[in-house]
Amino acid sequence: MKKTLVALAAFAATASFADVVLTGTFDPTVIKTSTTYGAGAVGNQTNMTYNGRGTSQITFKVSEDLGGGLTAIALMENDFQAQNKEDQYGKGADQGAPAAGINFGSGGGEIYTGLTGGFGTIKLGAPNTPTLSTQAANPFGTKLGSGFGEGIQGTAHVRQSQTVNYTSPVFSGLTLAWGHTFGVNSDANASAAAGAANAAIAAGGVTQVGAVDDIGAFYANGPVTAALTQYKAAAGAANTVNNVLTSYNASYTFGAAKVMVGGHTESAVSGTSGQDNSGSFYAVTYTTGATTFMGQIAKQSDKYTANAAAPQNKGINGLGVDYALSKNTTVYARYSQYNVDNQTVNTTIKQQTKTAAGVQVNF
Repeated sequence: MKKTLVALAAFAATASFADVVLTGTFDPTVIKTSTTYGAGAVGNQTNMTYNGRGTSQITFKVSEDLGGGLTAIALMENDFQAQNKEDQYGKGADQGAPAAGINFGSGGGEIYTGLTGGFGTIKLGAPNTPTLSTQAANPFGTKLGSGFGEGIQGTAHVRQSQTVNYTSPVFSGLTLAWGHTFGVNSDANASAAAGAANAAIAAGGVTQVGAVDDIGAFYANGPVTAALTQYKAAAGAANTVNNVLTSYNASYTFGAAKVMVGGHTESAVSGTSGQDNSGSFYAVTYTTGATTFMGQIAKQSDKYTANAAAPQNKGINGLGVDYALSKNTTVYARYSQYNVDNQTVNTTIKQQTKTAAGVQVNF
């Protein structure tokens, strides 16, 4: 037995293992929502949701030193809902209609494997898009008060499966990124020669989905940051994304304050409702001690030709305050007011205000 333990200890001292790091976030939020619909009806709701400030998730990060400056990497993010699975309000404040909650089980999340070294970083799987980095470059990120869930920054893009993503090394503060998502060719083969069972499946066919390319340039040097990204989807019968979304932003930090500006333009072939628009945002943060104050004004102009007589322009005003109890724990409050022009029926939102408070714990 003693010899076996010595042998195991010797093996552990010489063997090469990948390093695994476990991190996570838990972020329940109490939120009050008041919604005014197009024809004047008003609905009010107070409940507990999640992800008011961050994304509740558990993430596994893997790395292995391969030598020669080359490292193998992998990541799996498990986004979860801060409710028991029996609850009926599983979705977040800006994520649509209620659905059953899941207290652990993949509700989405970044997932990839890849290599990193002097050449840069390659990720394969479902890594975050370069455009997400640009759309999240405001004090509220993609959460309550940002307008991300309301589409004010254009169609929201987070990640897609079947993606290869490359990020360059940093050159004098400049980083380049490119993500390519493979498309799917159509297949309408319904030949009975494949056999009755297979023919029944083939009869439905495989609908064409266009490939996606997402490119970006990011700059950071001292107090200045800037970003420019373009998300482009090729034509495909099943595409539900826009054809082209160009996003940009810049920020400047001076002392305890930071100012941010940005915007976007979005267009779709032949015009598509909700995907022909442009917008801008202006934001500021100020930190004093453990407290950070933040505010943002964002707007979107509807460019859809069919809406020319009554454009459905959007706007959001967001206010927030964070108080850091420690390096890992923050209590926060949020307020947002969201407006849409020319809404006249009770199936559409004309105005929505949200007041929220929560506590985010990281580990």
